[in-house]
Amino acid sequence: MTPEGVVLDSIVISDDTLVQASPSIAFGNGIYLVCWADNRAGFSDIYYARVLPDGSVLDIGFPIHPDSALQLSANVAFDGNNFFVVWTAYENGGFNLCGARIAVNGTVLDSTPIAISIGDVSKFRPGISFDGSNYMVIWDDARLSAPEYDQWAARITPDGIVIDTNGIPIDTSTGNQLNSSITFLNHLYFATWADFGSGNADIYGRRISPFGYVIDTAAVAICTQTGDQEQPFVSCNTERFIIAW
Repeated sequence: MTPEGVVLDSIVISDDTLVQASPSIAFGNGIYLVCWADNRAGFSDIYYARVLPDGSVLDIGFPIHPDSALQLSANVAFDGNNFFVVWTAYENGGFNLCGARIAVNGTVLDSTPIAISIGDVSKFRPGISFDGSNYMVIWDDARLSAPEYDQWAARITPDGIVIDTNGIPIDTSTGNQLNSSITFLNHLYFATWADFGSGNADIYGRRISPFGYVIDTAAVAICTQTGDQEQPFVSCNTERFIIAW
């Protein structure tokens, strides 16, 4: 699609007969990296493919870490050299957060996935962004008040080292906070999610420093209209954030 909103084409990236779902995409060094949950092996693994700006698909789709464990909800960001893909994996009786770096040439750099957050309680739907020095990953986490989910985050270096091994609490309000998204602009991250504390789903967010400090004491109310507002996505230009839901 052009910046003017003209749709140029419809590109087939993966058309296996089994389910491909929940795609995510990032751009870097002249390559788009697309990742998704793919059932072609009989269970859900995270696959990826590279696409050129002209729409040429370079890869038939490859699993990042082929495993019979259930893998879901991939998301991807670029750090100037490599891509970083994060996902949820069902392992040892729980859903944990994993990640792996992928080079622009398509090489998976981490043969063993990076453990971002593991434990007895489930973690779902990670979002990821890069601030020029480190990544920040945010996700749904039930460690404090299961079965209710809160928003937690962690920073990861471009080398794949998890800085915040215990996680950073971003929003632990009463009720569920779900389906987070995160981006970075002007020295700040902005994370947004659907908050069910009022009984309905409303869109809230918070600013976070690159050092992991939550700046807003109270979450910023983005949309609290009657009815449910869910599944927000945040992006930015050079001046401001934009949130869609």
